[in-house]
Amino acid sequence: MASRFLQAVLDAALLDEEVVRAEAKESRTDSELLEALIKASPSQASSLLDLRAKQLGMTAVEINPYSIDEAVVSTISEEHARRYLAIPLFRIGNDLTLAMADPTDLVAIDQIAEGSGCDILPVLASRANVEDAINRFYGIDPILKSLISEAQRSEAQVEVIESDDEINLNDLAKDESPIIRMVNVIILKAVRQGASDIHIEPDHDLLRVRYRIDGRLGEEQHIPLTLHAGLTSRIKILADLDLAQKRLPQDGRISLQAEGRRIDLRVSTLPTVSGEKIVLRLLDNQQSLASLLDLGLRDSIRQTWEELIRLPHGIVLVTGPTGSGKTTTLYASLAQINTPDTNIVTVEDPVEFDFPIINQVQVHPKAGLEFSSALRSILRQDPNVIMVGEIRDRETAQITVRAALTGHLVLSTLHTNDASSAATRLIDMGVEPYLVASALKGVLAQRLVRRICPSCIRQVDVDPDHLPP
Repeated sequence: MASRFLQAVLDAALLDEEVVRAEAKESRTDSELLEALIKASPSQASSLLDLRAKQLGMTAVEINPYSIDEAVVSTISEEHARRYLAIPLFRIGNDLTLAMADPTDLVAIDQIAEGSGCDILPVLASRANVEDAINRFYGIDPILKSLISEAQRSEAQVEVIESDDEINLNDLAKDESPIIRMVNVIILKAVRQGASDIHIEPDHDLLRVRYRIDGRLGEEQHIPLTLHAGLTSRIKILADLDLAQKRLPQDGRISLQAEGRRIDLRVSTLPTVSGEKIVLRLLDNQQSLASLLDLGLRDSIRQTWEELIRLPHGIVLVTGPTGSGKTTTLYASLAQINTPDTNIVTVEDPVEFDFPIINQVQVHPKAGLEFSSALRSILRQDPNVIMVGEIRDRETAQITVRAALTGHLVLSTLHTNDASSAATRLIDMGVEPYLVASALKGVLAQRLVRRICPSCIRQVDVDPDHLPP
């Protein structure tokens, strides 16, 4: 490969030289090297883009929703946008400014110029940035609609193929049945939009697909009810569930590749009067772990919480409704106290993030490994800190209290609406009140708060009298 960009990166000392040379060996072109280095060091993406753009004699841009004139997006076809990884930003006269992942691709520029009838002015953007913009402005709904039409025309619309190959959702053009590609598109769209859950629900005359994004459940797509059997069968095969069992709930897991990273899905089926409903919980194991500072806790609450999680023994609980971020808070807490001189053991269902040093146990009910049985074994592993994913039943609650009273710090979650109800809930589970009083050291109740758009956020001075105490 050409070494000019490689030498420029080495001279700029933006990354470790060994990393740069290792990526250079795997890259055939300067564009491939640029993307590899951005992936290896996302924090240096802007500097790397500027360096590459300076070499090419053009401008580097970071695409956001406000840098694109929506009226000119249709100037080039979605096919050209996806094939050549390019998206129009704005047009002045007959000059079309085009953000490209590889602005040295003269064939792409010629094809787009011919298709649009414009003079192309290329600018450089990262591949991921261009792909995000394409998905935002073109969407993948047209692909899903075409697959629905294809599946309805196909005689083999419920035929599903079991394969041992690793699933890669990005390979939408693969020669598979429309049902298989339809499931891929539904999951891929959820990953790209940052959804936490996918709901596939049969109704009287249609199949409804809904995504939970940033805590809010929204309707995304209607699919003909005739495709319900095929979609359900495909998801069951991926999750290793019983295809013939339609009258009882089932639970399973799927691991796959999407957007260059591994995604785990927790699958739950539920028989309803209209047919089986499926919910898929998306777990991104490679997502960066939030710290306690990132959670938005007030300083006074955070300081108190940090004192609680450093106690030598006792139970410390996080409460709140499903999806309110309880596990995220516990993970951030574990990261805060995770040191080589502390033996931390967790029992979870599922394990959502892999920690160094920490010993994590995955619950496996079919094999007889429940929270309660795992806890008994953990107590013989000389732990300092135990994290229990959730206190669900009387036996787990009693073993948790016993662990706290014998010199262990136990962190866990509980489904209550407020902090004060935690003690009552433990008593309702069968724990003696005097044991709750001795073991329970602190309870944090939390809710999920919707985020402010990073492009719209503005700092405003607020009267201190209007702030909470």
